[in-house]
Parts: sequence; C-alpha cells; structure tokens
Amino acid sequence: MKYLALLALIAGVALLGAFPRSSLLGLLGAILLVDAVVALLALSVRSLTRPSSSRGSQVRGALVVAGCALAALFIFQRLTSRDDSEAIERTIRTVAMSTDPSFCDYLVTPRYLRQVTGEKPPYGEIRCASDVASPRAEAVEAITSNVEGDRATASATFIGGSFDDSRLDLTLVEESGRWKLDRVVGFQAFNRVLFERAYRMQLWQYGTSKKGVSCSLAKLEKLPDAEIERQVLSRSSLFATIAVECDREAVERGVVTAAADRSVHASPKSIECVARKTRDSGTRKLVRLQVNTAAYARLLRSCGIGSFDRYVKEAESGGS
Repeated sequence: MKYLALLALIAGVALLGAFPRSSLLGLLGAILLVDAVVALLALSVRSLTRPSSSRGSQVRGALVVAGCALAALFIFQRLTSRDDSEAIERTIRTVAMSTDPSFCDYLVTPRYLRQVTGEKPPYGEIRCASDVASPRAEAVEAITSNVEGDRATASATFIGGSFDDSRLDLTLVEESGRWKLDRVVGFQAFNRVLFERAYRMQLWQYGTSKKGVSCSLAKLEKLPDAEIERQVLSRSSLFATIAVECDREAVERGVVTAAADRSVHASPKSIECVARKTRDSGTRKLVRLQVNTAAYARLLRSCGIGSFDRYVKEAESGGS
C-alpha cells in the first residue's frame, strides 16, 4: 500500500508538472496527488496504532510517511499556484496586445471597463471593442503575480504603446475558473519621454495639424508626472479638452469621419447634419462627443442615423 501511494505521488507530481491543471491529464495528476496524500496520512496513523511494532519504529514510520504527505501538499500548492500565474500572464498579455475584441466580454470585469473607458455599460464594452484596432502594447514583460484565493495582484512592464517602458500594478479576480483584469492600481515606474512620443504619434495619426501638435505638447509639458498618471488612470477628459483647444478642426473632422464610416450606413444628408451640429457645438459638448459614447449616439440619432442604436442594443443583449 505504501509503495502504491508513493507511485501515485510521483505520477501526480509528474503529470501536474507537465500539463496545465485545466487539462484532463493535469486534473488526473491532481487527483492522484490528493489520493496519495490521503493514503500516506492514513498509513501514518496506522503505523502509530500498530500493536506489533515497537514505539520507536512506530514513530519513525509515522514521521516518514507524514513527511511524504506534507511534501506532496507543498508540491501541489507550488504547482497549482504556478498554473494560476501562467493564466494571469495570459490574461494580461491578451488584454494588452490582442486585436480580437472578444476579450472585452470574458477577460475583464465591468469595473475594469469603467476605469479604462470611462463609460457605463454597455458603452464600456463598445469602446473597448473599438479600441483594439489601435496598438496598446507590442509586448508585456517581467510579469509577477501574487495569488490569494480568488484575487490576485500583479505587476507588468509594457513595451510599445502609450505605456512604453512603464511598469503598472494591476489587480485580477477569478470568476468561473478564469482570471480577469479588475483594476489598474497605478504606476510603479512611468517613462514620460516615451509616453510623450506615443502621444505625439497619436496626434499625427488623428490628423492634428503641426500647430495643434505643438500646442498639445506644450500643454502636456506643464503637467507633472503624477498628474499625467492620475489623468490616464481615471480616463478623464483632459486630453480630449487639449485636443479641442489646440486643433478644433481636427476634432470636428474626426467626429464627422466616424459618422461617415461605411458600417454606420449614413446618408449624405445625415452626415451633413452631423457636420453642422458638430461645428455648432461648444467646447464642452465637443469634448463630450469624444469621450462619451452615449453623447455620440444621441448626436447620430438626432441626425436620423439609427444603425448605432441597433449596435448598442445588440451589445446590451450580448449579440455581436
């Protein structure tokens, strides 16, 4: 019996070490390891209560068997926590790098969406899905995590994108066996030089004029690092306000171009309506059109463009 338990122990450790815990072989390894621990503990108790043995041999036998059981428990804990760490790394990398918008539904929590998009459901999911077209990071490195039950903290260094060479602290939660990003806690390290370079590139890609880019960077230079970090993490309207103040024409053009996208199926008359109302908007309203999807939807609706409303209803019902 003892040797069978030890064989089960070895087999369980080998399977858990070679295969993910979520796989069939990994699950078999976990079952073998647990069964081996139970058997070894039972043998330890039996050794102590065996009348034919001397007291010294009873204690020695019980200690050896119990030691094997404790070692197995320790190995099990290490292997399963490593499996959590790998799952956490996959979640962070997928959210940071994937161009497949489906992660917005199953790898992040509503709290995370509200933080990074500044939008309420279902607009947070809609903005998340639309943002995957632009690069957020080229790679994620040096990921460390600490798991406590169904919650975890993690740190990661991002390569490329707005947070190039910056290190962020994150929290995750486990729901239905899947680790999800729950919140960006803050910066461990913030590379301002690379952030400003990414910001400049985003302005050029948005069609901002040379004068507008210079104006925007000048306003950014006046902000301390801590304020930029706070504004980024809170998804405030600061950067949208800077864009309107420095190059209003580029912002208006961006709003109208989005309304004229083929997927919206807007008529020329409706596009002209959007252009007119955007041009007549005050600074605050134009800022809101950039950062608030509900406000943008109301603009389209007022100009007779109902396709976006249908998209919102599909998002609310879980459709695609």
